[in-house]
Amino acid sequence: MREDDAKELSRFTTELQRETERGAAIVGASFIDTRLGETLAAFLCDGPTTEALVFGGNAPLGTFSARIDAAAALALIDEHEKHECHIIRKVRNEFAHRLHGISFKDDRISGLCNNLKCDYPSDTPITPRDLFINSVVTITSSLFYRPEHALQAKIKPKIWFDKEFFRWRKITDEPPSKDGQPIMLFGKSSTGRPVKP
Repeated sequence: MREDDAKELSRFTTELQRETERGAAIVGASFIDTRLGETLAAFLCDGPTTEALVFGGNAPLGTFSARIDAAAALALIDEHEKHECHIIRKVRNEFAHRLHGISFKDDRISGLCNNLKCDYPSDTPITPRDLFINSVVTITSSLFYRPEHALQAKIKPKIWFDKEFFRWRKITDEPPSKDGQPIMLFGKSSTGRPVKP
């Protein structure tokens, strides 16, 4: 990791550890959510369609859940990253949707955190909050340069068929070629009866 980025990640980690229970869940998930959006935008074709799809007001890929699944479907994240991101998202949602009386000691949240699979750096007893922060920092590190890597594999606009293929024409002016290529005809003959190919 580049030196300046390592310092930024270190500051992020320090601030995350100082956050309240709710703050840690929301801030931790937010960075990953944003990075996934940037990764998808870097990978998809440039233009207003991608902007609307990922960042627009009612963007289909504007939610954390949709971004995780889309990134996985496009092979922009692996199965382990997908698993961790979804659990981080679920923990975030628990904190975001309950007004009070919630912490990492809550049975539902501690159960989610215990399903996180990122390697932990020590053998000392760890809390659900420790597991959550460890996973957030690990996945954040993993995705830090993912938009740059996705940019290298960016999807380019593609022309599937030449416009000439779909041009209407009169067979009296341009009879079908004799090269054996199949053709499809629409319309009526001069007698009003259907044209037989």
